[in-house]
Amino acid sequence: MSDIATDSGIENIDTSTPIGSYRRAWVGYSLDEEIRKRAASGGIVTATLCYLLETEQVEGALVCSSDFANGEFNFRLSIARTREELFEAQSSKYFDIPVLKGLDLVKAFEGKVAVVGLPSQINSLTRRMSKNKLLREKIGFRIALFCGHNSKKELIERVWEKKGIDPKKIDRFRYRQGHWRGQMELTMKDGSVQRFPFQDFSHYQNLHILSLDRCLNCHDHMGYYSDLSTGDVWLHEMKRDLVKYSVFLARTPLAEKVMMEMSERNLIKAKQVDRRFVYRSQKRSINYHYNLSARAKVGKWLRLNIKDRTGERPKLRDVVAAIIVLTNHRISRSPRLLNLFMKLPKPFVATYLYLFKGLVNYERKRY
Repeated sequence: MSDIATDSGIENIDTSTPIGSYRRAWVGYSLDEEIRKRAASGGIVTATLCYLLETEQVEGALVCSSDFANGEFNFRLSIARTREELFEAQSSKYFDIPVLKGLDLVKAFEGKVAVVGLPSQINSLTRRMSKNKLLREKIGFRIALFCGHNSKKELIERVWEKKGIDPKKIDRFRYRQGHWRGQMELTMKDGSVQRFPFQDFSHYQNLHILSLDRCLNCHDHMGYYSDLSTGDVWLHEMKRDLVKYSVFLARTPLAEKVMMEMSERNLIKAKQVDRRFVYRSQKRSINYHYNLSARAKVGKWLRLNIKDRTGERPKLRDVVAAIIVLTNHRISRSPRLLNLFMKLPKPFVATYLYLFKGLVNYERKRY
């Protein structure tokens, strides 16, 4: 149990299970087609931010947009105040973005701000809020995106290199949109559009190639310290539906109220689901991510300092999965080995990934 943010709206958060404590959970999507067509998943994040702005529960939202200033791929943090500005920042970003560097923008902004971030970032933000009255007054809503780990910017740049794409010729870029696994979309400066399967990137990303060092020590997949946490629904029975779904959890009374209002106003489709559905929707990622004990055990063998915060009793398959991840982490640190790995045929990389997924595809007793 943890109560690091009792002054900011969260009390007695249970972090002893992967999902943690929450009030209600739903599966659904935005009923606004304009929001959904740009979304990586069901558009719940953008729909919620639009609603908070339009009902004046916040005056702005701290968001991140892809940026290609001077021909170099990077990011830009800003406070979105309109629906159009939210659309500019829509869709997932799969590289390291220091969201909390935007807190100076939040402090200088006139009015309350919603913040979207990864679980570790929302965790850090909430700790700061518990010690800082100004932040408690300024932050009106926190949304956490489910996260297995994050990647270095170099990964997407290497994928573009494999595809023969010159970053200097890119005008706009979206990591993922469309149904199920989705596609990457690049709008070039000459007006042409290039698309390719998201899996051409995600195979490497899911194998933790060029993942961030700090992610090895994280077990919060679900965003314990958020108001609302949300992510994809990776269930084959949902694949046949023409609309892509999100699963979303209200962890605070505020989030529960907001989601109920949005459902009543027909802004979102929201079907209440139980804890098991939430677990199943992200099962493989949860099984690996929460089992910090396996990584800590293997880390000792490889002389990596990984602190066990969960006290799990890892299965043999958890240990083997941890060996794969930490081996790939070592490969990523060696330019020579990384170059060789990126040249491997796609079927080999896919088989390696399926092996990893098979290892973490089992039923936990507590979730």
